[in-house]
Amino acid sequence: SSEPPGMPAISPALRMLVVDDNHDVADVMADVLRLEGHDVRVSYGGPHALHVARDPAKARNAGA
Repeated sequence: SSEPPGMPAISPALRMLVVDDNHDVADVMADVLRLEGHDVRVSYGGPHALHVARDPAKARNAGA
């Protein structure tokens, strides 16, 4: 890789879905992932997460 020694490799941005019934945990995790450059959606429960996985527009875009 072309990065200087000791520098982490830059990975491409990913689309992610964070699922947790604890709203604070889900929101903080989404914020951290967003700071790393990822496109993050949040769901607070399993059934809703399944709908979001099929249609990302149904998710809450945390921090937006």
